Amino acid sequence: MCSVWLPFATRSIIFQRERDDCQTLTEKDPYLVLAGPTRAVMFALNPAIIEVDLKVKGTTESKDVYLSFLVAPLRCYSTIFSHLFNRAYTSKLSTLEFSLGQIAFSVEDTIFVRGVHGSWPDGLHGLFAAFTTGFTDKCPFRVGDKYSTGTSDERIILLDSGGEKLPVAGDGKIKLSIR
Repeated sequence: MCSVWLPFATRSIIFQRERDDCQTLTEKDPYLVLAGPTRAVMFALNPAIIEVDLKVKGTTESKDVYLSFLVAPLRCYSTIFSHLFNRAYTSKLSTLEFSLGQIAFSVEDTIFVRGVHGSWPDGLHGLFAAFTTGFTDKCPFRVGDKYSTGTSDERIILLDSGGEKLPVAGDGKIKLSIR
């Protein structure tokens, strides 16, 4: 589970998977796929708190082992430029890498992809991504011991089928990870 919460506010769970819907990590595919968030997270109060609770699934729930348990403050600083924070948290068993884009003058929108003729060809996988444009790296600034960068052309992966068949609904819409 990964959640973000603000002091004196309710916790917003960003990513969560049940034990019976876990992901398998391999040397070839060593990263977790975290689908979401479903809505933008507002950082009106500082600091926001990031909480991560990752476990390795054992043969029974009582034999599950913590891979990472983290509670850490996340500070966002006001600026007229959009920027990207990259931060790594290392524990005994894992390193968690976070990227958080703060978009100045942003709007929310709905994105969908639909096949208009025929069905998706077997054996053809897809990768759909969105990105911001028009923002530059003119204003990197220090956040703790790191510098933030601009968000120019930073891709947000909406769907990567990973070689598997794309999830297509009956109306032809392709189900994206972030809605």
